[in-house]
Amino acid sequence: MCKVSVILPVYNVEAYLQKCVASVQAQTAAELEILLVDDGSTDASGQLCDSLAASDSRIRVLHQENAGQGSARNAGLQAATGKYVLFVDSDDMIEPQLLEKTLSVAEKHQAQVVMFDLQGVNEAGERQYATKQHVPENVPLSSEDCKELLLTDPSPCNKLFSRAFLQEKQFAFPLGVWYEDLIAITNLDADMRAVVYIGGEPLYDYLLRGNSSLRNGDAEKTVANRIRAIEMIFSHYREIGAQETFAEQLEWIAAYHGFFLPAREILHFTNKPGPYLKKLKENLLQYTAAPMQNPYFARLSSKERLMFRLLYLGNPVVLRLLLKLNSFLK
Repeated sequence: MCKVSVILPVYNVEAYLQKCVASVQAQTAAELEILLVDDGSTDASGQLCDSLAASDSRIRVLHQENAGQGSARNAGLQAATGKYVLFVDSDDMIEPQLLEKTLSVAEKHQAQVVMFDLQGVNEAGERQYATKQHVPENVPLSSEDCKELLLTDPSPCNKLFSRAFLQEKQFAFPLGVWYEDLIAITNLDADMRAVVYIGGEPLYDYLLRGNSSLRNGDAEKTVANRIRAIEMIFSHYREIGAQETFAEQLEWIAAYHGFFLPAREILHFTNKPGPYLKKLKENLLQYTAAPMQNPYFARLSSKERLMFRLLYLGNPVVLRLLLKLNSFLK
């Protein structure tokens, strides 16, 4: 058994794949395997995967028909042999000491998950933002004692997972949905009993591409899929009898991920956001009647709190001003 299985879903990223794989190959922790899951790429990505594998015995390639990022990650997880698992998106890059640092912490604390920060970088490699989690650092945490784990970044890419833990929880990304990261990781948060967050410099470089799926341009699908994602999360917590236990955290997930983020996305690509904002607000009111009274509302910056209030009011005149405010906040 190798130490870490690094899983990369690959779809039409021939311009980025080689740099991504090189950043994994350059890790100072040498005991790893690299699983490239070609999800039916229509460019040269599949051939590039095979070429990379031919030059490095640590690389294995899986080819499958296009089924989405979640399916590709699931396929990689099923094929993994490492004690730990790291998910890396194939247009991103990781810092050389990521595995060395996270493995040391995982072994020291027998952690199920080691969480770290990431930074968003543009295509010139310039940092645009860096994440910071609102939980204690360098100590084992459980969702029972630290409910704020539900509110940490729901990306699978800023976490080193124990594969045994994922197997025990029968973890898989949901298929046929958008925002599968939000659904899968938030639902897994309820079962976390040994999570260690290491702060400091970000260890993962998330590439901000102009054609990112986050800017898909389809307001109707954005709204429908955000609503579906929030319902799937609440459904899971109802099923396990934990909705009341995590009431404040779940309400804020509905407010932030189910309303605020998609509302801001929609402002990027439609000049008539009113009907979509109304639908998002109607859905939000199913989960909380007072989102701005939630204690986590205070975590937003003053500009974000203002924008949240204006979005929540949904006045068509104000919305025109929001378009300018949104550009200011980006």
